[in-house]
Amino acid sequence: MAMNTMRAAGRTLRLRFDLQAWLEIEERFDSLGAMLEALDRGARPMRASLDACAILARAGARHAGEPDAPDAAWMAAHLSPRQANALISLARAAIVLGLRREDVEQEDEDVDVVAEEIAKKKRGSSPPAPASDTP
Repeated sequence: MAMNTMRAAGRTLRLRFDLQAWLEIEERFDSLGAMLEALDRGARPMRASLDACAILARAGARHAGEPDAPDAAWMAAHLSPRQANALISLARAAIVLGLRREDVEQEDEDVDVVAEEIAKKKRGSSPPAPASDTP
């Protein structure tokens, strides 16, 4: 599964939007729409943005098998404003990628399953014996 990455302050930040990240966003912001609203017009858009980035970074770390991910406090302490804005752009792209990814993967899985079944049948069956003309 794809994810967006960025190198900053000596760390590789991996942003990924999966179902667990969506649940965490709903817990923190009440809904995905409310989170996007907070990012655009909230009273504290940078705090909301860093919270969202931290959620997506946890999802990226989980997917990569990493034990931990930077939290919003680490991001606030270590990122420059320019890096924070780049990370926020990557977070938005990760959400779009995550929402689109599931449909593409499902289609790929269907094709792979069919291809695997055909390959198994070809490997498992021996060629038919030649037909004999004599009774």
